[in-house]
Amino acid sequence: MTWIVMTASGQVKGRARQFGTYRRVAVVNVRYDLAWHGATHPAMISERARGVVKAHGADRSVIDLGTHSVGKTERCAYRVALTRAEEIAQRLNNAAPSALSTELMTFGGSA
Repeated sequence: MTWIVMTASGQVKGRARQFGTYRRVAVVNVRYDLAWHGATHPAMISERARGVVKAHGADRSVIDLGTHSVGKTERCAYRVALTRAEEIAQRLNNAAPSALSTELMTFGGSA
């Protein structure tokens, strides 16, 4: 499984729509073939989207960082959330796979 960063148009309520553009940021767990074989990304940020999978031992397959205002500088909320999402995806992709509870783990040696 591969974790990727996805963004989408943010849905905001009320009068906040008048004050600029909002984007949704999420880290999504997708299948290998979707991420590495030239296929497109999932169509939506959802656990129900095609290609999104739940890893063994993981409690969720989508980490939603919320809807953020897009500003003009690198310090805007959207850029900060995007940087944080990239760090989370990098950490999750480089983490050692966790063992299943049904597996027996040994450290070698003679029995």
